Amino acid sequence: MGTRQGVDYSYARLPGAALAQAGISFVCRYLSHDQGKNLSLAEVHDLRASGIDVVSVWESTQSRPLEGEAAGRDDGGEAVHQASALGASPGAALYFAVDFDVTGRPQSEIDAILGYFRGVRQSIGPYSPGVYGGLGTINLLAANPGLVDYYWQTYAWSNGQVHARSHIYQYQNNVQLAGVTVDRNRGLQEPFGQWGAPKREEEEIMFSFTDPKNGCKALCDRSGAVFNFNPDGTLGGHYLGGLNSHPEWNAGDGRANGPVVAFEPLDDGNAVLSAYVIITRDAGGVFHPYQFPSSGVLATP
Repeated sequence: MGTRQGVDYSYARLPGAALAQAGISFVCRYLSHDQGKNLSLAEVHDLRASGIDVVSVWESTQSRPLEGEAAGRDDGGEAVHQASALGASPGAALYFAVDFDVTGRPQSEIDAILGYFRGVRQSIGPYSPGVYGGLGTINLLAANPGLVDYYWQTYAWSNGQVHARSHIYQYQNNVQLAGVTVDRNRGLQEPFGQWGAPKREEEEIMFSFTDPKNGCKALCDRSGAVFNFNPDGTLGGHYLGGLNSHPEWNAGDGRANGPVVAFEPLDDGNAVLSAYVIITRDAGGVFHPYQFPSSGVLATP
């Protein structure tokens, strides 16, 4: 078992200093539609100041994964929006909760859960999808590779067994810590999806990826100008433009106030061309994602 100790909690707020004093090195906190239980920017700053790593988990309603692929796309997009506003670094895990036992569920519900995580994968942008659940859930997602990258297992519905793929293991519920009820966790593998320090923008002046759909090379500079090249090296045309053609960039809402820090492909269902996402970081350290569909058609603000 891993030696790093962590906790998760919902509506409580625990000072980073109290957590560190108790030997806690990471916390798992919520993203959701309920602001009362959500991780806040002030909380992030306090935790990091005390050397506490942050892990994030999305949960709206307990049965939400049973609503399938469209629900997963919606939840993934909202989780990205909230995590980036809090400064979550690209590559960090966003866990999505399956807070019930999947054992014995009808095939239609199993298919819906898998569809939910397909939707999450399509909309999660620069982050890494993870799943929270019991042993049956971990088994299910592990048996369907490509849907998630991280596994957070709870002892509930696990019959004392810990899956070998689990990154975090929640081993005890409803424990009192500094006057607050928390659940206890262990980090079993490193990394387990914790937020890292944002990369210094000066480290890269050009970002790029090769489209897995067609082999084209896409490049983006720190200002958000995007270019693409065909596999034979000739200049392509689809991606030309970039942030200056995005309606939100031009909407005057103050969200495009910094250099590009990430540029990644995004699967929106097109069989021959990937969508992509550009993330900027403003002077306050907040990340802002801008998605570009493979169709090239952007919604007006």
